[in-house]
Amino acid sequence: MKRIIKNISILAVLMLTFQQQQAQMLDVSVVNAGANKIQFIGTATAPGFDTDPGNAWGPMNITWRIPKSATVPAPTVTPPAITPEVTAEATAFTGAEPRDLVNAGLDLTMFDLTFFGMPDDGYWYFQVTGTMENVQNISTGGTVLLYEFSLPAGWVCPSCVEILLTDLGLPIGTASFIDNGGLGRNVLNLVTNMAPLPVRFISFEAARSGDDVKLAWKVAEEVNVSGYHVERSADGRIWNTISFVPFNPAPTAEKLYTLIDRDPLGTINYYRIRQQDLDGRVKYSDVRFVRFNSENMEVRLYPVPVTSVLKLNIQSPANIAAVIRVTNMLGNTVHQSRTQLVKGGQTEDLNLVLLPAGTYYIEIRGGEYRWSGKFIKK
Repeated sequence: MKRIIKNISILAVLMLTFQQQQAQMLDVSVVNAGANKIQFIGTATAPGFDTDPGNAWGPMNITWRIPKSATVPAPTVTPPAITPEVTAEATAFTGAEPRDLVNAGLDLTMFDLTFFGMPDDGYWYFQVTGTMENVQNISTGGTVLLYEFSLPAGWVCPSCVEILLTDLGLPIGTASFIDNGGLGRNVLNLVTNMAPLPVRFISFEAARSGDDVKLAWKVAEEVNVSGYHVERSADGRIWNTISFVPFNPAPTAEKLYTLIDRDPLGTINYYRIRQQDLDGRVKYSDVRFVRFNSENMEVRLYPVPVTSVLKLNIQSPANIAAVIRVTNMLGNTVHQSRTQLVKGGQTEDLNLVLLPAGTYYIEIRGGEYRWSGKFIKK
């Protein structure tokens, strides 16, 4: 009986230690200190960051973004580069840091998505990475200055600074993190971000309808939204607004907006939706395309690389039943499904979360039509 009680006591201590470790986080807040000075402050939420092993720190990365509409005048450098616009920097990063992941240069860097060959989403991105190895003994409730900087007076939206917690599918990681070497995990817990996203795009479809193109997008979590600019491009790089759809004030959780493009281009049409916020911030939907001069099946895959769900924007020349097949490098079929293709275009979702990382081939067959391609699973 004594042995049982002793084992229970040991288990209780272990469980308490595990719970304490799980509770040990750095609550990170984005603070506007005034005069366009922005601070990223970390606050210890539980005991342990002042004793071994919780006082052993490791790598950290902070990536944030600001709408280009707020950065007036525009930056004077060609990103990615150290930017003279951001000044008065201070940080808890140590050693030869801070550095940036884009070109391994010292100090803060800035860039936009066009540097990586992606469509411009209307943001400047900023990134710095390093270690906090000399930051010790943060008591419960204690704070540490993770990063501090000042923006130009002409940049009129300092409250639009937004720390990113997700990867954007770039060659560099954009998910912010703070690793604690003693606990062996990321302890960054973002509690206050100064730029909550104004809208969430649930879906966006573009499909041919006779000589027209029908556009439909579903959104949720509309906050401070003024409306939606429908943009079209012939090459996916130069965009023009073809219409504006105002915000629908109906008090529903999800809303569906539609538009008919009655004068599409004669060849290929790329479409995207630019959401306009009341304070000037913008957010873009994914890109869709519709062809008018092709009798072949056209498919666009995204996101690539894919982590879980692969989306297929399929432009079919006919209403046909089709088979979607995914094979690995050895030629083995790892996914197969059937679908009904609609002439003009549609989007199919493939749940590939269980596939191991690697390169895969995909084929779509329907009637006399066939399309093939490949993608990378992370």
